[in-house]
Amino acid sequence: MKLKILQTLVTIDMTANILGDFDYTKMFLQTKKMAGNISACMGFQYYQNIHAYIPNTALKEDIRNITINRARIVTILKKDIRKNYIPMLLILLKI
Repeated sequence: MKLKILQTLVTIDMTANILGDFDYTKMFLQTKKMAGNISACMGFQYYQNIHAYIPNTALKEDIRNITINRARIVTILKKDIRKNYIPMLLILLKI
C-alpha cells in the first residue's frame, strides 16, 4: 500500500500543502507533526539530541482527517547540505 504513495512521499517538499499536529484520538502513532496533502502524508518526530524533526511514518490518508492545529504551507525553502547555514523563514497561514 505504501508503494502507491511513494512518489508523493519522495517529493513531499513539493507536494505538501498542509502542516499540522497529529491528532492522537484517531489512531496511535509515535509522531508529533504531519505534513502532506489530501492523498498522503508523512509524520515527523522531534529528537532533542539533534534538535530536528525526523520522518518516522508514512500514511495514505487525508491529512485533514488526522491533524489538529493545521496551517497551510505557502513555501518551502531548501538549501544544499554542504552550504553554510542561512536562517530561513517558513511562512504558515492558519486555516
